[in-house]
Amino acid sequence: MRLLFGDYSARHDINSRASLIAITYVSVVATCTYFIAPSYVQGLVEYLRLTEEQAGYLVAVEAFGFALTTVLMNFLARRFDWRRLIAVFAVIATIGNLASAPLENFQSLGIMRFVTGVGSGGLMSLTLTMMGLTNKPDRNFGLIVVGVMIYSALATFIAPLAFQSIGMYGVLTFFALYCASTVFFISHLPHTNEERVDAPGDIVAQFPWMPKFLALLAYLLFAIGFGMVFAYLFILGIAADIAEQAVANTLTFSMFVGIPGALMAVLVQSRFGRLRPVGISIIGVICSVVIFLDIDAFIYYFAAICLF
Repeated sequence: MRLLFGDYSARHDINSRASLIAITYVSVVATCTYFIAPSYVQGLVEYLRLTEEQAGYLVAVEAFGFALTTVLMNFLARRFDWRRLIAVFAVIATIGNLASAPLENFQSLGIMRFVTGVGSGGLMSLTLTMMGLTNKPDRNFGLIVVGVMIYSALATFIAPLAFQSIGMYGVLTFFALYCASTVFFISHLPHTNEERVDAPGDIVAQFPWMPKFLALLAYLLFAIGFGMVFAYLFILGIAADIAEQAVANTLTFSMFVGIPGALMAVLVQSRFGRLRPVGISIIGVICSVVIFLDIDAFIYYFAAICLF
């Protein structure tokens, strides 16, 4: 147990390189299925013969479990040891992916994808909380986004080949093993929010409950809406008569476009604050969705994906 969870009495430096790497790695694991949803939906339609609506529902159910747990953990995280919570949610995500691998029934898959979303959402919420306690949270959040984008780009690029070679069973088994790999990083994570070194004060606690509730509700709505659109990006490309690998390549490129977007958000925050960059980003997402409503050429699909 000590090998897995570390020595509780030892002082943990949340700003250490090992800690930042561990937090970033677990954050990427948490989104390992969420951010390749377009490819996953295409796999469900092409290899499990589900309808586009059924595939979309499965991703939406997982996204709902992800977002719901992420929000709920804001109220529960302080009551438990974070390393043990990470282990519990990693087990849930691993079981969800592993149990989904042999399933072809829509209802059974829906249950297991929701379970997977719960586990992934718990991992994401805790790692975001941990990163928020570091002495340079905006920069370090950028590290998470960059890590997620790099993984998503590579995974999206190889997804068509992966589905052809190892099928849905092999892909979901890989996700299960990837979630289980968090066990090697747990000992480098903090136990509680009291184990911070040179961290800023907890300014969130100074706000009344209503602004915090509205902020969490806004995140929940955006995460669900974003996830439901994101899930159909691959299908939209196929429906516009764009070749499957070209769609995968476009999605891959868009992930790399997201990297400077994330870094830019970190840079402009120090000059313009957070409100205006967030507002501009939301407007950009809305504009991209409007473009998706009528795609009659590859260039429009490419532009909309990159803007999204």
